[in-house]
Amino acid sequence: MSEVRTEYSALTHDELREELERVQKRLRKLEADTAEGLRTEEALWQSQQRFQDIAEIASDWFWEMDANLRFTYFSERYEQVTGVSHQTSLGKTRKELWERLPSPAPQLKFEWNQHWELLEQRRPFSKLRTQWLHSDDGLLHTYVISGKPLFDGDGNFWGYRGIGSDITSEVRAQEEFIAAKEAAERANRGKSEFLANMSHELRTPLNAVIGFAEVMEHELFGALGDRRYREYVGYMKNSGLHLLGIINGILDLSKIEAGKLHLYEEEINLEEVITYCFHLVISKKDDKLIHLDLQLAKDLPNLWGDERLIRQILLNIGSNARKFTAKGGKVTVKTRLDAHGGHEIEITDNGIGMTEEDLEAALTPFGQVDSSLSRRYDGTGLGLPLSNSFLKLHGGRLQIESEPGVGTTVTIKFPLERAIRPNDPRLRMRSPEKKEGV
Repeated sequence: MSEVRTEYSALTHDELREELERVQKRLRKLEADTAEGLRTEEALWQSQQRFQDIAEIASDWFWEMDANLRFTYFSERYEQVTGVSHQTSLGKTRKELWERLPSPAPQLKFEWNQHWELLEQRRPFSKLRTQWLHSDDGLLHTYVISGKPLFDGDGNFWGYRGIGSDITSEVRAQEEFIAAKEAAERANRGKSEFLANMSHELRTPLNAVIGFAEVMEHELFGALGDRRYREYVGYMKNSGLHLLGIINGILDLSKIEAGKLHLYEEEINLEEVITYCFHLVISKKDDKLIHLDLQLAKDLPNLWGDERLIRQILLNIGSNARKFTAKGGKVTVKTRLDAHGGHEIEITDNGIGMTEEDLEAALTPFGQVDSSLSRRYDGTGLGLPLSNSFLKLHGGRLQIESEPGVGTTVTIKFPLERAIRPNDPRLRMRSPEKKEGV
């Protein structure tokens, strides 16, 4: 101490002041370094806490292995989540723990065989599944484990670090959803197959009623007597035909759902079919006095398709156009080829039109655009859904544009493959014989 005092006593006043400034500067630097160190330590702690919080949210527990693939660390929640104590697992390899578990399902065994290879190759792995009985509830739990290898600066392998999660609730929810979905599909399939197989049973008696009504209507075996009988027979026949149309629509829809509706394809003169169908649904003698404007291209190639289904498409859309168009309205039908050479049939009316919500309902089986109790328009709601399904069987699609109070335009689009070309090889093919109701 005396030596220090002697050293500084030899200094002049200016030299002492300079030395004091140097000491103060070193103290300020030391203070700044200390503060920076504290801030760095705080930032490091915050970073570690942030990582731990995120990791705990993303997973249930952490684990580490050494270079010999033996577990050296498990986080606190490991025992709570898995029902296995730390002491039972520390110092063991994953294979040693795996061998204690019940025989796994084949898929899990396959995944774990791949896992051993990844460990030997020091490669990362993700969402490896495993199962074991939890000691608390005695139920089989499912877990997923992910990990990545650790290497030092020289590339030496240090071990693995990773996470694990209990996904039992997700697995059970998925299994319940799949079971419910399969049950619903079986029930729907059963319903569709039942209705599809009811074709003969439903149509045969109804055809008999219609046939006998026609015999009575024409008085083939003598006069009926009272005039009202003839009128009643007409009601019977028309009601039977209406019911037969509804049954045919339901059966066709059921066959489509059951995958039992097949195309019986042939060459079709589209101009003739369109003319026939629209003159049938919009007659000049119709009391609604709707004007039908057919603007059919004369140079279109013929179409390859199922004529019965295409007629049904045109009749359904034509009937809708007539039904939703007011007295004295207009329905226009145009034909053309699109940019790719596929047929397009455009049906436009100036009827009541539809909103986007109405369009969605109209394309849904049994959906009705006007669903009020005092519905002004009859129908089953099967016309557009059936037409759409029939068209999809041909590889085509419906395009509908509509505006309330303005009208609706329905465009039937067929793909290029449906157009018949000169020397088309399909013309040499003979279509299978059509069956009733198919």
